[in-house]
Amino acid sequence: MSRYLLDADVFIDAHRHYYSFDIRPSFWDWLERKHEEGFVFSIKEVYDELCASEDELSEWAEKMSMGKFFKEADDVATINKMEELRNWANTEKFTKEAVGEFYSSADLLLVAYAKAHNFIVATNEVYDGNIKKRVKIPNACKFIGVEYVDTFQLLRKVGVGKSVIAGYLQTLGELTSSKGNYAYRGQENAEWGVESGAFRRLKHRPNLKNIHPQDARDSFISFHEEELLEPARMDGHGVEDGRELSDLELLANLQHHGAATCLIDFTRNFLVAMWFACWTPEEKDSKGKDEKEEDGKIFILDTNHENFLPLEKKDLKEDLKKVLTFQTRDETTSSKKRPSQEKQTESIPEPLWWHWSPHGLNERILKQDSLFIFGQPKIENMPLKEIKIRYQHKIEIWEELERLGITEGTLFKDLPGFAETHRSNSSLPIEYGTPKYYFQKGNKTFKRGDCDGAIVYYSRVIKLEDDLVAEAYNKRGVVKASLENYSGAIADYDEAIKLKPDLAEAHKNRADAKSKQINEGN
Repeated sequence: MSRYLLDADVFIDAHRHYYSFDIRPSFWDWLERKHEEGFVFSIKEVYDELCASEDELSEWAEKMSMGKFFKEADDVATINKMEELRNWANTEKFTKEAVGEFYSSADLLLVAYAKAHNFIVATNEVYDGNIKKRVKIPNACKFIGVEYVDTFQLLRKVGVGKSVIAGYLQTLGELTSSKGNYAYRGQENAEWGVESGAFRRLKHRPNLKNIHPQDARDSFISFHEEELLEPARMDGHGVEDGRELSDLELLANLQHHGAATCLIDFTRNFLVAMWFACWTPEEKDSKGKDEKEEDGKIFILDTNHENFLPLEKKDLKEDLKKVLTFQTRDETTSSKKRPSQEKQTESIPEPLWWHWSPHGLNERILKQDSLFIFGQPKIENMPLKEIKIRYQHKIEIWEELERLGITEGTLFKDLPGFAETHRSNSSLPIEYGTPKYYFQKGNKTFKRGDCDGAIVYYSRVIKLEDDLVAEAYNKRGVVKASLENYSGAIADYDEAIKLKPDLAEAHKNRADAKSKQINEGN
């Protein structure tokens, strides 16, 4: 049985990026379960790193320290392996500073303990044969003969089960680095670009085609002032709890209720972006649109990039024109340098963007870990990376996200969201894993054109031996008939009729299948 020794970055990266305690507590439950089964451990020095800051991760580490999760790396065998690693580091071409840091680090103990006690190391560090200024864990592992894996390989090897999401998270890890501060935007159609609602509304106006960039900016600002902010204030929407809202706060509220503004929704949580990338409006079915070729897409940007500026409190108080023209702060008070307004309007070589996380405005923003990106009338030259979500994976991803508690009900957890989730054409929530759940999934999957997936869902209903079994046989027969497997369809219709003789639809479907079987010789 392989055992794994986890580096601090496995915990820290999971907590900060992929598996935060509020979004995916099941990851931490899984770690605890796999520890109890004897698969995963760490060392006391890693525990010390995790407890350096007071947060949910340190609380979890404190809880795990009560047992044998964090091992003491002070035995003779480990000390001997430490000496081997010290000699190696000292004879390689590492700088003196790198060697000194390695000597005093938890990394040395982690690799030494792994070698001495036959563990596989789990770390998100990557081997680098040319590095001089730091001794990386994979380099040390390679020297001393210790196998190492990253977080996603750990999940697969130890047995988290088949996870579509894990594959996409691995892609994300390849596109990002630990130094970035990333934001994500999920869109259901991969062919769409990243555009604000205001730009989508304005771009078709004849007077804005082939317009000079500065004139476009002026029109963009005028639209917000004259068509959004002024009318909204006149209608009394500019005051909340007795306090007058700033232009940006009012725009955020308008955006929240569906207005087209300059604000572009992003999230700090990749899984939330994934939910939106897999979302398919129910209204599309009624329009008869073929959805099966609509891949989704997740856009990734690093707000540490020099073209992104954090919105500060004093910026929030300024009028919208000053904010959109980046005149709210001068060079001496800004936390990030920006070109002068003259230089910017002269050539606009690369756009500047604000990023703003208004978590105090409403619960929906908080639950979605939202932030707004804004600043330019048109999305150009934004340093975006992309991950395409295959349409074949959308249903499986939604199922995984549902098990993690990421649903329409949790993401839109405010009064308007509650009302939308419980609108007249919405079905009541169905508990995951029940026959009704799988039956509904089968219906939706078949509508999307995924016949194989629909057969799997209807078969699950049949195995659960519920009152819906007859209907499931009938529906599965319909799917098989659509694949011209008439003998299989007839067999399913026979079972449906045997269980429920008065199921008229099954009688009709069986007659149709027999007729087509005779006509087509199948």
